[in-house]
Amino acid sequence: MSGHYNIGTSGYSFPDWKGTVYPKGLPQNRWLEHYAEYFRLLELNVSYYRQPALVTIDRLVNATPADFRVVVKTHNSITHKGQLEPEATELMRRTEPLRRVDKHLGFIAQFPYSFRNNQTGRYYLAAVRSSFQDYPLYFEFRHDSWLTAGVKEFLEQLDAGWVNADLPGLRGLPRLTDWRTSSTAYLRLHGRNSQNWWPGTPGDRYDYGYNREELEGLRPTLKRMNQGAEETLVFFNNCHAGQAVKNALMLRELLEEL
Repeated sequence: MSGHYNIGTSGYSFPDWKGTVYPKGLPQNRWLEHYAEYFRLLELNVSYYRQPALVTIDRLVNATPADFRVVVKTHNSITHKGQLEPEATELMRRTEPLRRVDKHLGFIAQFPYSFRNNQTGRYYLAAVRSSFQDYPLYFEFRHDSWLTAGVKEFLEQLDAGWVNADLPGLRGLPRLTDWRTSSTAYLRLHGRNSQNWWPGTPGDRYDYGYNREELEGLRPTLKRMNQGAEETLVFFNNCHAGQAVKNALMLRELLEEL
């Protein structure tokens, strides 16, 4: 048996989505409602940069349909600086209202290229897993040293999810996998902008639009990921100029054929 696919984007509030995703006359305080007309899934990315404002959480609770759900990204101090507390506790406290209405799908921790597969790294993953208690937690790695069967088994023991990442085919970056280490399968699509990945700003790095052939090429991977899963989450992080929305809608159409 396999679960269903749920598709969304990594964030929804970007200035360059005005006039591309959102009609020019639409007030920004209605962007979330407009997004929720098309998607029932969101990665909250603002929490990577700062603790989310309570008004942001309140809007996610009250301005979205009952079946709308959110994965919250952990703060960069946790993943990039090794400063687990008090950020983890505060993030859980602030996002608890989402959990009370069954809209909280857990947290994603995205580690940098410099975070390598060694004993110190594994000890820290175990500490992160412990800090986030019984919330679902997913780990994304940006270095290919984590691509080992031992890591897969380790995450299964931690009851932590592996994030399959579609990235440029550059040396040192992980290749696309079809792993699942928890009941939920997880895929993030960052684009394949090899030219601007290392030298570019984050905006340039994720400036990439998948074509239909590339998305069709993902269907076998997604089918394998989804086998035996309760659900498969797919997020587009190529958010530059609204490309994530265009690609998410395109992939959803393609997956309806599976």
